[in-house]
Amino acid sequence: MAHARSSRADARSRKAPNGRSCQSLLANPTSTAAVDVSRRNEVRARNAAINQALEEVCALYAECAWDGWAAFCTGFATADVTTRDYFHPSVAGEKKLADTSWRAGPFVAEPTPYLGPDCVP
Repeated sequence: MAHARSSRADARSRKAPNGRSCQSLLANPTSTAAVDVSRRNEVRARNAAINQALEEVCALYAECAWDGWAAFCTGFATADVTTRDYFHPSVAGEKKLADTSWRAGPFVAEPTPYLGPDCVP
């Protein structure tokens, strides 16, 4: 784990009323048991479906700027997640997402290439 148990317990007290953030994704985070891997894959599939909907709707409007899956495909390291709740982006994570969004946006000379849900250019 990226943090001490006491820090995790302290963070839980600052989270949702039940003390848990996104257990569909974060429960048993290092487990390779089929049930845990399947649950995490379901979360990823749901996020991919949301991004697919964004892509399809954005394609209907000439002025719509979409990131071509760039934010979805952004990898996070331990330092990119806040120690406040071990779920949301830290300042470094927010910077990484902002940089990713900017590079994928319409205001740069050479935007990030389209990645698609498999995160391959």
